[in-house]
Amino acid sequence: MKNLYIYTLLTLLCCLSGFSQTEDYIKTEKERIKKAQEIEHKIESFIYQNLQKFSLTPEKEEQVKNSVIEESKEHGHEVFDGTIESAILEIKKDELRKLYLKENPEAKITLKATPVPLSVPADCINGDFEDGIAGYTFTRWRPTVNFNIVDCNVDTSGPEYEPFTPTGTNNFTQEGATLVTQGFDPSLEAFNIQMPRVNNGTFSLKLNRSAGSRDVCTMSRQITPSDNIVAFSYSLIVQNPHPTIPNVQPFFTARIYNGNGDIISNNPICIKADANNDVFDQVGTGQNALLYTGWICDRLTIPSEYVGQPLRLEFVMTDCGQGAHYGTVYLDDICGTTCDNPPFGSIQLNDQGYNCPTDPFDVCGVLTDPEGSVLSSVVLNILDENGSVFTSVTNPTMNGSAFCFEVDPAVFNGTGEYTFQVVATYTIGTFVYTLSATGATEATDLSFSNGANILNSYVIEGQLYWTDSDTSYDLEFVGDPTCCPGVTHTNPRTNYFATTVEENNINLYYVAYILNYECFRWRIRTSCGNWSEWCCLTTSQGNDFPPEADWGNPYEPACYDENTNLCEQYLYEDENVPADETSFEQREISITAVNTINANNGRAIYKAGHFVELLPDFHAEYGSFLLAEIEECIPQTIFNNIALKSLDGGLQEIALVQQSLQPENGFKVYPNPTNGSITVQFEEEVNEFILYDVTGKQLMNISNSAENEAEIDLSNLAPGVYFLTADGAPIQKIVKN
Repeated sequence: MKNLYIYTLLTLLCCLSGFSQTEDYIKTEKERIKKAQEIEHKIESFIYQNLQKFSLTPEKEEQVKNSVIEESKEHGHEVFDGTIESAILEIKKDELRKLYLKENPEAKITLKATPVPLSVPADCINGDFEDGIAGYTFTRWRPTVNFNIVDCNVDTSGPEYEPFTPTGTNNFTQEGATLVTQGFDPSLEAFNIQMPRVNNGTFSLKLNRSAGSRDVCTMSRQITPSDNIVAFSYSLIVQNPHPTIPNVQPFFTARIYNGNGDIISNNPICIKADANNDVFDQVGTGQNALLYTGWICDRLTIPSEYVGQPLRLEFVMTDCGQGAHYGTVYLDDICGTTCDNPPFGSIQLNDQGYNCPTDPFDVCGVLTDPEGSVLSSVVLNILDENGSVFTSVTNPTMNGSAFCFEVDPAVFNGTGEYTFQVVATYTIGTFVYTLSATGATEATDLSFSNGANILNSYVIEGQLYWTDSDTSYDLEFVGDPTCCPGVTHTNPRTNYFATTVEENNINLYYVAYILNYECFRWRIRTSCGNWSEWCCLTTSQGNDFPPEADWGNPYEPACYDENTNLCEQYLYEDENVPADETSFEQREISITAVNTINANNGRAIYKAGHFVELLPDFHAEYGSFLLAEIEECIPQTIFNNIALKSLDGGLQEIALVQQSLQPENGFKVYPNPTNGSITVQFEEEVNEFILYDVTGKQLMNISNSAENEAEIDLSNLAPGVYFLTADGAPIQKIVKN
């Protein structure tokens, strides 16, 4: 009874702690929003103080003029000078806003939501807007030329999307967005239709105003989903000006991003203005007719490995791409509902992950049909690395709403990496409606090469698991203090452990016991593939390893890449070198070889900082070549061919190690590794740098006003691996010595 009391008390304390952290976050956000709204008023004053004396470039003014003429001709309207002048005036306001934010970069930072602390236990805070707009970031783009966007594939990551913060409530003329209270939408009330502005509670959010001006508006927020479904409610009101040109119609889309800025939702939502879609009701006629939905519950699905991870949920609402007509959406109940039967239907694929299969296998999932629809077809497309359809499978086995496709691996010839895409086609009256969903494992569902991935690993209660894709797995574990910076460990027995297992898991306590080291990295390969990248695994206690140790990085290990200073310490080489192939290995301390180098021009180069040991089981057959040298390990290798002497005095081409190159992303970071400061050179404007540790914890937030070079002082940080971003986009992994 005493233990039960203690457990209950601890649970209560944890809940109270989480509640307190949530309240603290909301308080911080409300303080930021107050400052942001003050900035909005300053921007408005700046615009009107400079509007009369500010001019667009002749090229931009011509673009605006031509866009207005194109829109007017499309609708058969006469072009008036006042219409052109009004459009130019709106673009001038946008340009002045951008100018203010460029001159005041700290203001731009304040207009963006504060990141949610990882310790806050919530799917998404303030999903019902009862705490106003706390936790949300808004951006807007108004192009000077007409836009044409295919299938809602709008890229909202560019610098043309400027942040803004809504001010006031029920401000229906405000550009971008407004918080709204209970009542009815005013544009539909004009037709005597009472559409509630709020679905549940007191507030909702109206994204994009009810006025055409070629706007693309976004609202995004951080979420940490507790399962692989993220649901929300929305109500659409759109005009239908160009029914024969679907890619310029107003549209609404929603999607979810991971920390690298990749869309990971398997079923991004895309709804265009279309009177033939029975989900819409229509009022009015002609180009100014309104299509509206009422409140709809819908959902996005994500791969299971992202459950519990910080992600970004984004909603996008656009006007007509030709500028005279609008689209707007009301949003509510984000993460606040399950939405078991979304009216637009859904496809959910079961978790996949096949590496070098030899026997036919099934790709399965579940369909939720749209309301009032008839299923016409279901097809499994298998996409290659370029996103093109490599092959398709039809005629699935159906069992109610569940489906399964049988895939024969023989058609892939044992090469390549592939992604699954299921496409279901329905008819709703005369309207043809298509649902699609991509695979449930982020990027690669079928692989015949195990390079550059870690087979979707995760940890449960000290047991390391990975995708079950083969009959056996080779594993290597290497002690590595980089994986827990600042922690020292005395007298390790050994730092290297290799094993082969037939199950898709291994006990980490056993690995730590063998290594006598709790900060290590690991890699894996299957029978058909190459080694994966190295990824860190460590206990949260670092070098202190109690029986109840908690392992970090449970779902997405911190993995090395080409920018990391990486030198393994030990190698036990038992892999034979085939004919006409070269094996190059280098280690910081030692290499122990028990393998065979093939007689027919097999070549091996082994370099280690202390010793290379050739045990009795090692064989270099006649006609093979071996070079063993004591040499300092050089981090991260790329290879060029040079001439070097072989054992018999002849010349053979082997690999020369060189330093890795800087990634081509528009940034240059040096020195890396560093003992103190780093210099960051960049080509485009950067307002903010953020530095994270390997757990995703934000350590530094650096405002930037320099044009193309900034210096960042890391001298106060412990040695280890860190991640640098610029305006939210990853730049490079930084190694602090």
